[in-house]
Amino acid sequence: MAKVAFVQKNINENLGVMYLSSYLKRSGHRTECFIELLERDLIRAVREYAPDVIGFTVMSGTHRWCIETARRLKCQDNLIVFGGPHPTFFPEVIREPAVDAVCIGEGEQPMLELADSFPDLEKMAGIRNLHVKVGDVVVKNELRDLVADLDDLPFPDRELFYKYDLLRKNSRKTVITSRGCPYSCAFCFNAGYRRLYAGKGRYVRRRSVDNVLAEILEVKRNFPLKSVFFQDDTFVLDRDWIRDFADQYRRRVTLPFTCFVRADLMTEEVAEALKKAGCVCVHFGIESGSEHIRNEVLKKGVSDAQISETARLLKGQGIRFKTYNMLRLPGETVEEAFEKTVKMNSTIGTDYPWSSIMCPYPRTDLVEYLVRQGDLARDYAAEGLPATFFNLVKPERRDWPFVNLQRLFFYAVKFPSATPLIQRMIHLRPNPLFDLLFLLAHGYNYKGSENMSWGDVIRFGIKSWRTIWS
Repeated sequence: MAKVAFVQKNINENLGVMYLSSYLKRSGHRTECFIELLERDLIRAVREYAPDVIGFTVMSGTHRWCIETARRLKCQDNLIVFGGPHPTFFPEVIREPAVDAVCIGEGEQPMLELADSFPDLEKMAGIRNLHVKVGDVVVKNELRDLVADLDDLPFPDRELFYKYDLLRKNSRKTVITSRGCPYSCAFCFNAGYRRLYAGKGRYVRRRSVDNVLAEILEVKRNFPLKSVFFQDDTFVLDRDWIRDFADQYRRRVTLPFTCFVRADLMTEEVAEALKKAGCVCVHFGIESGSEHIRNEVLKKGVSDAQISETARLLKGQGIRFKTYNMLRLPGETVEEAFEKTVKMNSTIGTDYPWSSIMCPYPRTDLVEYLVRQGDLARDYAAEGLPATFFNLVKPERRDWPFVNLQRLFFYAVKFPSATPLIQRMIHLRPNPLFDLLFLLAHGYNYKGSENMSWGDVIRFGIKSWRTIWS
């Protein structure tokens, strides 16, 4: 049996890794995870475990840390595998000397077959979904079908991450009930992911209500649990499922929860069902207060009227909401960001306003749009991406107002009377005071929108604040 190590930098419950671990353990393999920000010496800890296989879940922007860490961990006796969004869309990352294989798309079965085959490299080279380096040759295998029935997967292996007290003791736990998103927002990978899996099975799939509740009740028996955070891209896609879920969750679980919705899917019936089940906060994307930018550029497909109606329905049920917004969008001036995006959030009474700086990911429709507009070079690559949504790699003076508005967005929305002052402040050089104000607002939003205690927020903040500016 193989020993597998999953390595990551940031402090988060990675459900994808938890599913991989439970799938591997079911067949007798050993797994362990290592989080850099929670280890005194990450490299030493991984080496002492002496894994056969080291897996990284790689996001564009964080790929540089993954590559550097892989270089430090690579030795003759181990195999390093990159999976996740970045290698799915940039499989050429296998050219890095430390990377032995990349996994495209869903990883449970490919990782199991790889672990079963270790150390037979020739056998590994034929596994679907994998690109495998054999000497100087990269063997590229076709994709297998998507997992058809999510109920067939074992529950995610929470013990893998709960070896860390910070995560185990956190009273808010994450759950996912579905895979796939049917929408084609230009800034998101989902449209490309659907094209990749064309003809490979139903893209949007959902677990049964019984299966979801059985997992939550198991977590409730074994770990501290006061609230649930559903990480589905869009929790309210299926109204019949939501009705069934609301009835059973209220009777069997009785815990508050938060989830993601889309403004064009919110109806009075859905809002009532969420409230009945115990929903205390929902998250949804506005992206831009400009309907033209939101729908013509970002392809969101949500109108101003639908956003306003969603806010009205949620407030009518006493459900708080967090909105997601972007700044420095194509064709947007900072004055328009105030007049459209800040104003819309303030008008609808957003409880937890959140904003990022636009981060155009290569091979998305947004980048294609920017290239056609002449705003990006045709050879624009992932190397130019920041590690987080909160920064630009090298902000120029003309970017300062957007960088500063991102830091002060919460205050501009929540305190409209301060708008004239903030409009002057954003033209200053970015500075530590604005960073501190953002961290305070971020902590407040995080606590309320994810239903966490102040103790959990402070503990997470102390351990992970550095990642925001990395």
